[in-house]
Amino acid sequence: MEALIETFKKYKYALGFTLIVVVGFVVYTIFFTGESIPAGDELITTSPAQSEVEAVTVDLLALLLSLKTLNIDTAIFADDRFKSLTDFSVELLQQPVGRENPFLPLTGTPPEGNSTNR
Repeated sequence: MEALIETFKKYKYALGFTLIVVVGFVVYTIFFTGESIPAGDELITTSPAQSEVEAVTVDLLALLLSLKTLNIDTAIFADDRFKSLTDFSVELLQQPVGRENPFLPLTGTPPEGNSTNR
């Protein structure tokens, strides 16, 4: 232990100088290298949700404008080949709807010994 104290005494100026340099570097880094915020700008914020909405809106408007320039030729509907097409669709009949309460047994009465108020 005494050898350690003697070593510190021997190098006290070098250790003190090193300590001062390290503390000075830390203080300089904290106070002088940080980016400064211009006055008044710290209250202005933008949320990412707004920018996403704006981006989607711009994309949607661009798509709508491109659709506006489309020209559809409706002459195909007047063609004899189109008129000769046959409709093979099947009409669906109205089907009966299920029971009023599908969880009741088929008899309509709950089995004995089984209570809904447990």
